[in-house]
Amino acid sequence: MRNIIILFSVFFSFIIFGNNIEDLIKEGDILYEQRGDINKAFLALKKYREVLTFQPGNYEALWKTAKTTHYLVDEINSVKEQKKIVDIGVKASKKAIKTDPGRAEGYFWLSVNYAKSGQVRGVLKSLFLISPIKKNMRKVIKINEAYEGGAAYITLGRVYSQVPGLLGGSNRKALENLQKAKKICSTNPLTYLFLAEVFRDRGDLQMAVKTLKELEKMEVDKRWIPETIKKKKEGRELLKKYKLEMLK
Repeated sequence: MRNIIILFSVFFSFIIFGNNIEDLIKEGDILYEQRGDINKAFLALKKYREVLTFQPGNYEALWKTAKTTHYLVDEINSVKEQKKIVDIGVKASKKAIKTDPGRAEGYFWLSVNYAKSGQVRGVLKSLFLISPIKKNMRKVIKINEAYEGGAAYITLGRVYSQVPGLLGGSNRKALENLQKAKKICSTNPLTYLFLAEVFRDRGDLQMAVKTLKELEKMEVDKRWIPETIKKKKEGRELLKKYKLEMLK
C-alpha cells in the first residue's frame, strides 16, 4: 500500500511539474507578444530561461530563448550587453538543433543570431559566419520554407546583397531570394526594405521607390507588430532619400 501511495505521489508531482513548465512558456509567449516594451522582452527571456533551469533540453524554450535574444540585441545600446545576449541565443539554438535536428527553428535562430554576433563583433567575425549562415538557412528551406514568413530566403537575400562579390555576394541571387520570400509572405516588412535596397544597388530607383511605397501601404501582420512599425519608419526615411536621388 505504501509503495502505491509513493507511486501516485511521484506521478502527480510529474503532472504538476509539467503544467508549471507549460505555464512558464505561455507566460513567456504573452510577454514576447508585448516586446515593443523592452522590459517585457527581457521578462519573456527570463521565463524561457527559467524553463531551461528545470528542463535544459526543452526544445520550445530553447528556440524561443534564441528568438528573444535576436530581438533584444537591436534594442540594447551597450556592445558588451549585446555580445552577452547574442551568445545566449547562439548557445540555446545550437542546443535546440541537437535536441531536435529535424525541425527548422533551431537552424533559423542560430543563423540570425550568428548574423547579430557578426554585427556586434565586426566585419572580420562576420566573414567567418557567412558559410554556416547559408548552410543553416538552406536546411530551414528544406524543412519548412515558409517558416517565419519565408525568412530563410530573406536572410539569404540579405547575405548575398551585403557580401562582396569575391566572397560570393550577388545582387541577382539577393533579388531571387527576396522575391521568393515575398511570394511566400507579403506581410514581412524586412522583405520590402531589403528588396528596395537591392533594386537601388542595381540602379533601378523606380522599383526601389515602388517597393518602399508598398511597404508603407502593407498591412501590419500581428506576428511582427513592433518590427513593422520600426521598418515602416525606416522605409519612409529611405523613400525620401531615393526620391532625392531620382532628381539628380
